[in-house]
Amino acid sequence: MRPYQVATAAVIVLIAAVAMFDSRAAFSPSAGTAPGDVGARWYPFWAAGIMGVASVVVAYRALTTPQGDEGAFEGSRSLFAVLKLAVPMLIYAVLIAGIKWRTTDFTYTVLPSFGFYLSTALYMGLFAWWLGRYVAARESSANESRRSS
Repeated sequence: MRPYQVATAAVIVLIAAVAMFDSRAAFSPSAGTAPGDVGARWYPFWAAGIMGVASVVVAYRALTTPQGDEGAFEGSRSLFAVLKLAVPMLIYAVLIAGIKWRTTDFTYTVLPSFGFYLSTALYMGLFAWWLGRYVAARESSANESRRSS
C-alpha cells in the first residue's frame, strides 16, 4: 500500500466533488443562452467527473498493487528528473504573466509578459531540445546518413 498516493487521490476526489457540486447547474434547462447551447458549467462538471474517476482508479491501484523495495525518489537522478519538469513549468508560468508589481504611483516591470503563444512556443522548444533530445537525435541521424554514403 502507498498511503501518500491514496491520500493524494482522496484529496483530488474531494476537489472533483466540490467542482461537480459547484457546476451542477449544467443540468438546468436554461444552461445556455442559445438553443442547443450547453452553457459554461457543462465542461467543468464533466472534467471534474473524469478527474474524480481517474483518482479513484489511482487510489485502487495504490491499494492493491504491491509496493517495490526501493522508494520512488532514490538518489539524485530521480530528483533531477522531477526538476527537469518542474523548473521549466515554473519558468513558463512566469513568462506568461511576467514579473511586475504596482505601487500607488508606478507600475514596476521586471520581466514583461510574453503572452500565451510566445511562452508556449519557447516552452515546447525547450521541451523538445532538453527533455526530448530532438536536436541531438536529428543531428546524429544526419551524421549517420553522411557516413553511410
